[in-house]
Amino acid sequence: MCGITGIYNFNESKVDESHLRKFNDSLAHRGPNGSGIAILNDGKIGFGHRRLSILDLSEDGKQPMSYLNSRYTITYNGEVFNFLELRKELEASGYSFKTETDTEVILAAYDCWGLSGLNKFNGMWALAIWDSAKRELIISRDRYGIKPLYYVHEKGKAFYFASETLAFKNLEGYTRAFDNTYVQYALGDPYLLQGANCTIYKGIYSVGAGEVIVINQDNFKKKKWYSLIERATPKTGSLSDLTEEYLDLFQSSVSLRLRSDVSIATALSGGLDSSSVFAMVNSMNAEGNKLERSPKDFQRAFIGVFPGSELDETEYAKRVVEHFNAPHDFIDVTKGDLSSDIESSTVYSDSISSTPLISLAGIYRGMGRAGYSISLDGHGADELLCGYRGMIFDLFDRARIDSDTEKMTMLAHVLSRLSAPDQTESLLKRLMEDVATQKNWKTKLKRGVKSVIGSDENLGFKGNVDPIVLDDAFNSLNYPEQLSHWHFSHYTLPSLLRDFDKASMMSSIEIRMPFMDYRLVEFCMGLPLEMKVNHGFTKYILRQSMKNFIPDTVVSRTHKIGLQSPLANWFENDLSEFIGDHTGSKSFVENSHFDGTALKNLSEKASKDGWSNAEAAKVWKSLNLYMIQL
Repeated sequence: MCGITGIYNFNESKVDESHLRKFNDSLAHRGPNGSGIAILNDGKIGFGHRRLSILDLSEDGKQPMSYLNSRYTITYNGEVFNFLELRKELEASGYSFKTETDTEVILAAYDCWGLSGLNKFNGMWALAIWDSAKRELIISRDRYGIKPLYYVHEKGKAFYFASETLAFKNLEGYTRAFDNTYVQYALGDPYLLQGANCTIYKGIYSVGAGEVIVINQDNFKKKKWYSLIERATPKTGSLSDLTEEYLDLFQSSVSLRLRSDVSIATALSGGLDSSSVFAMVNSMNAEGNKLERSPKDFQRAFIGVFPGSELDETEYAKRVVEHFNAPHDFIDVTKGDLSSDIESSTVYSDSISSTPLISLAGIYRGMGRAGYSISLDGHGADELLCGYRGMIFDLFDRARIDSDTEKMTMLAHVLSRLSAPDQTESLLKRLMEDVATQKNWKTKLKRGVKSVIGSDENLGFKGNVDPIVLDDAFNSLNYPEQLSHWHFSHYTLPSLLRDFDKASMMSSIEIRMPFMDYRLVEFCMGLPLEMKVNHGFTKYILRQSMKNFIPDTVVSRTHKIGLQSPLANWFENDLSEFIGDHTGSKSFVENSHFDGTALKNLSEKASKDGWSNAEAAKVWKSLNLYMIQL
């Protein structure tokens, strides 16, 4: 994984090499192993690349890279994990290669198959290719938007792109400014913007997941090259048959993602998803599988701990590493200067998030210091397999609309078990009362859709941007399918991918996500609901497939915590002075984007009476924005 930048001037002005280097080197943290630029198209185009060496560590792997007598030049961030298979296929068609990289395979694939070749890639990427024969710039992003890519299109003048929004602060001749409308959206709900390919900055947008942009001298064409709704087909079969197929796909996905010329680790929380990834990695090693192009060191786990917090999952993570007798490290992110770490990581995040990035970044910082460059993580399983509490609430309310008391009762038991053990009984009692009264829940899906596509309160997006489009294809899905697509493609996951990318790349760590293999994603999206929620459990098929791999206490665990910051605990203790200083400052109180006086009063009251999670979360979002402005 790397950092990429680019400039395409549509007028006669040429790209200034010093300006391009400054733009590119603002992403040095993403690529500490090398820097390169290329000036193309008679000086009107400039590509930049910061290299994080993963495959072919020699100078042959540097970018920007050219191919076929410089007809094609690429700057690329990501990995195409099946590049070995594609290389053999291309060699059979007469193509030859000078490097051991996947980058060169991408260029040959584009020459051979054009844009349709993207469908052959199994991986994650954000790339730009200049075709000097057609005089076209091709921008592409992977199916699910795992790798980030942002752009600015100034019609008649220029097109700029970069891996992070922060890079545009270092683009000569361009001035960043907040988009006040989108700032308010993000303060209201930090998950809304990313899935709509928007940012909190005017004119800076994200290339969409599964999108390609083709530019020929200011002729700007954007289209989807991939549609998950079109690709996911209904799956039928017995529980045992579907579980076996799921496990085969999962094992294949992990195996592909162990291809690397550098060491690999796993970010282990102790939850089902990361434990499953870690189990697959270690079971492959124990079984003596012959993994092609994999390093010797890929069994270590790094575990984030939050001593004294209700969010600490150390107990469960210990059970997993002890089960495999695997090497591991515990990372306490509160050690050191927490105030300084939160401030620096928030400024770097350059966006508004629901939790401070330091809780995530601290784990990857530990990996980096230990000499690792890759982390295998468990992202995507919750969205695909109805793992979130909010998704079950939505299903519960839908069952109420359908007057399906049997399903409401089943989902009430699932919901109650997702909460802390000491709350299970009281929550179940409350839910069963709601079953009896058919109480109307204001669910997350309904709130989210209204906020994005418009409502009676005129909450629709404004400005020159494509909103999230929930079209006829989306509307043709049944409700559980809509729910998964909404969280996977439009709401929760896009923001999580953004935040984890930034948290990991602060320490030059590439994250790989086995659950995001397109074969597994399409399979899961086609599963019936009973394969996802059944017998009192969420993510039912995953639990069934992992029975013989991880401890039963982890497989059968229902209380969901998730990796987040213990804000209330921190605000009361480690960050009490930090919070007081910032919320009490003149610039915070007089901030034009939020009611600083009200937040100052809330903070002062909470510091005396004790912080609730809701109060801490409310203050955090505005504090997040405030620190970006500093």
